[in-house]
Amino acid sequence: MDLTIIMPMYNVEKYIKQAIESISDQLVDNVELLVVDDGSTDNSLMVATKFIESLGSLKNIKLLHKENGGLSDARNFGLLNASGTYVWFFDSDDVMPRNTIDIIMRLVNEFPDLIHFEVAKFNSDERLPEQPLKYDFKWGKGIDLVKKLLKVKFPSYAVSYVVKKSVLEEINFSFPFGKLYEDLFTTFRVFNGADNIIDLHIFKPYYYRMNPASITAKVSTKSLINRIEAASTIKTFVESNTELPWDLIGHIVAYVQFDMFNYSDPDKKSISLTLKKIQRLVFSHISMKTKLKYTVIKWAGKSYIVRMIWIKLRSLRGKI
Repeated sequence: MDLTIIMPMYNVEKYIKQAIESISDQLVDNVELLVVDDGSTDNSLMVATKFIESLGSLKNIKLLHKENGGLSDARNFGLLNASGTYVWFFDSDDVMPRNTIDIIMRLVNEFPDLIHFEVAKFNSDERLPEQPLKYDFKWGKGIDLVKKLLKVKFPSYAVSYVVKKSVLEEINFSFPFGKLYEDLFTTFRVFNGADNIIDLHIFKPYYYRMNPASITAKVSTKSLINRIEAASTIKTFVESNTELPWDLIGHIVAYVQFDMFNYSDPDKKSISLTLKKIQRLVFSHISMKTKLKYTVIKWAGKSYIVRMIWIKLRSLRGKI
C-alpha cells in the first residue's frame, strides 16, 4: 500500500458521509482509507457503516473502533494500523476535492519525504471553492518549511501534509494524548524530520470546513494552558538552533493574552505570569514591527466590539 488516509471520527453524523464519499470516489488499489470511530455517541457510526457497506466490493476502506480518547488518540490508533508507505491525516468534517488522489500519487511517485500544501477553507453554508485543474510544485528541505512555519507563513495543520511513515517512526512521533491544539505540538517536528520535501502550489488538495463550534474555537482553561505548553515546547526547539525565528511563539502568546480578556478563571493570575515570562524572552528575539503587531493583538481583546470583529476575522483566516 502506497498511501493510508487516516480519518478520526467523533460525533460528525452531519458530515461523515460527505467526507468518506469525497475520498471513496477517488480511491485506487494502492490507497486505503482508515475511518477510526472514537466512541461516537451520535449516529456517526451508523451513517459511516451504512455508506461503506453501500460501496460493496470496495475493500480498501476500513472502519475501526476504539473507546473515546480524543483526536490525538484516534490519529495515533490509525497510525498504528496504517499499512501505507505514506500517511495523511484527514478530519471527518472536511472534504477532498476532485482529482486530489491522482495529483498526490503523482507526487508520491517522486519519492519525497513529505508533501506540503495549502488548504482551501469553506463554511458549511457555502459552495465548495472551485479548484484549478493544474498544479505546480517545488522541491525543498524540511528545515525550510520549519522556518516558514515559525514565521507564521501558514498554519500548523496536521491535515496539510502527506508524509512518509518512516519519517514519523524515525522521530518517534505521536500526537500528545488529551491535548487541544495538538498540531502546534507536532507539525514543526514532522517538518524538521523530513529531508527532501515537495511544496505543492496552485491546486489545494483539501477543503477545510471552518467550524466556529469546534473545541479549539472555544476559550477554556485547558485551551489556554495547552497553547502555553505548545509555545514552551516550540521554545525549547527554537533555543537549540539560533537561526530559527521566534515569531510563532509570540503569535501563540499574543492570542492567548487576547483570549484572556473578559475570561474569568481561578488560574488566570498564574497563567498571566507564565505568559509574561515567555513574552519577555520572545520580545528579545523578534523585530520591533512584529512586537508591535503582537501587542496590538493582545490589547484588541480588551474592547468587546473590537474583540468580536477580530474573532470573526480570525475564524475566517483560520488563525490560532
